[in-house]
Amino acid sequence: MGRTPGAPGWFEDIPWRLGYRIRWLALSVFGPAQLDDDADPLKQLKRERERRFAVRAARRRLSH
Repeated sequence: MGRTPGAPGWFEDIPWRLGYRIRWLALSVFGPAQLDDDADPLKQLKRERERRFAVRAARRRLSH
């Protein structure tokens, strides 16, 4: 099973990863039932994570 390109390693960004999981869990349990894609907090969280991975992947490509 491959990693997502730009995804941090298991030891990198531990505080951010814990915060992400806590926010994901809180939104999954206490979040709104149904919203449009633009207003859905879980999809916004996913887009934030994808942007973060894209930045990390770009930095990695530039450093090699």
